[in-house]
Amino acid sequence: PEIVPVLLHLLTKQEEDAEDDEWNVSMAAGTCLSLLAGAVQDGIVPAVIPFIEAHIKAEDWHNREAAVMTFGSILEGPDPAVLTPLVDQALPLLIDMMTDPNAHVKDTTAWTLGRICDLLIACIKPDVHLHPLVSALVSGLGDSPRVVANCCWALMNLADQLGLYYEDEVERPGSGPLSPYYEGVVQALLRVTESASNEANFRTSAYEAITSYLSHATGDSIFVVQNTLLTILDRMERLLAMQNQIIGVDDRNNWNELQSNFCSVVIAVIRKLEKGIQPLSDRVMTLVLQLIQAAGKTSTVLEDAFLVVGSLASALEANFAPYIQAFLPFLYSALKAHEDTQLCTVAVGIIGDISRALGEQSAPYAEPFMTVLLENLQSEVLNRNVKISVLSCFGDIALAIGPLFEPFLETTMAVLKQAGAVEPNPLDYDLVDYVGQLREGILEAYTGIVTGLKKTPKVEILLPYAQDILTLIQRCLADEERTDSLVRLCYGLLGDLADSFPGGQLKQILLHPWIASELRSKNRMPPETKKTMRWAREMVKTATQ
Repeated sequence: PEIVPVLLHLLTKQEEDAEDDEWNVSMAAGTCLSLLAGAVQDGIVPAVIPFIEAHIKAEDWHNREAAVMTFGSILEGPDPAVLTPLVDQALPLLIDMMTDPNAHVKDTTAWTLGRICDLLIACIKPDVHLHPLVSALVSGLGDSPRVVANCCWALMNLADQLGLYYEDEVERPGSGPLSPYYEGVVQALLRVTESASNEANFRTSAYEAITSYLSHATGDSIFVVQNTLLTILDRMERLLAMQNQIIGVDDRNNWNELQSNFCSVVIAVIRKLEKGIQPLSDRVMTLVLQLIQAAGKTSTVLEDAFLVVGSLASALEANFAPYIQAFLPFLYSALKAHEDTQLCTVAVGIIGDISRALGEQSAPYAEPFMTVLLENLQSEVLNRNVKISVLSCFGDIALAIGPLFEPFLETTMAVLKQAGAVEPNPLDYDLVDYVGQLREGILEAYTGIVTGLKKTPKVEILLPYAQDILTLIQRCLADEERTDSLVRLCYGLLGDLADSFPGGQLKQILLHPWIASELRSKNRMPPETKKTMRWAREMVKTATQ
């Protein structure tokens, strides 16, 4: 009760021409109020309601804006059941305030509507509020950059949260509450993104919102997804053609930022359409390869372009094969950029994507892939976390090509054994974390190798390594810091190993007492892990009869 009145008073002390990112008293008061709401929860509501009711229709814009700011600041913390009746009452008024004559009020109103969409989506009744809300936010897209950025953010939250909220709706599969607005909203957002500037980050916000709408599109809005892709590909073509006209750093940054925005949209479309991307895949791949060449050493753009390729490989599976030859030179140069951690990690991931997509057809590339990955492990410069990705990538390759992995088995197993022997100093928390992740990477690699050879005539080549694998599993399960995902990997691998030799070839080592006691563990664990443990127990039982 002592703090709130002071904060509410300070909220009315906005500056007329405050700069966007300038920290001032009223902004600080708003932040403080939202933290207070998180701390005292329901108690904050009665303390601020009189202020909101008194000022939300005030003549002076300072008071109106402060009232809306107060309302937006208390939406996280109190119980939604306490807030719901208030939001129901306030929504029509807030939607109206999007036409307030004052820019500050509109800006804060858009932000508050965005908070409601994000935190209390259940309050937005599709048949009552959606039409006025969407109309108000879309008309706000023609306003000043700050208002536009907040409207984009609100529209994005609306799509994300409604998408999750109605995900399990069975009555109308293939449709959703936003369906009637899809085309209009996405068109309006695309118009916003035609702007040459990105003041207050509004253009990027609009691209993020477009990406959300496309990701949550229901069956009756798929045509919007397809048309948006064509628009974006046209823009990519035009922007690539302007490559030679770039003058100075600002132009270059603008170019990079737009290309990254385009890539995010294209990835969302590919994930949505899956195999349906096939008719456009030639065009997408051609543009992405041009983009990779044009980006030169700009690693952010390269990463995004590579992620497009990875999602295309996952969507097209075996039909991705025709593009590999053209793409490999770029992939290898990224894998050799040891000083660029992010790019290298993405590139290692793409090898996994390609191997999974092509399965046995990726065999011709296994040798060059393995060579470059093993070089990466030996690099002095390469960040140690990338090396973890490399280890689990061995598993992707082995799983894809099965028995054809034999030529690489000896080297890989030696590397995994050496990595598995690393023991952290328990007081070095960073190292403890790292070793945990490292072990997950090793277990993923072993799992890929074992699963790739299981039920094939070559399965016998695993026998000499079985003891090393079990030693690592024992070491992981005995670690007090073990994570749940690590435990699940251990049980899964143990089961896979036993399942590979149902004829009893591993009977002696599978009868070690530690295995029986681990597989009867009474520790608390999530249902998924328990299921894996029971399955492993069955497999070990069969293999030791």
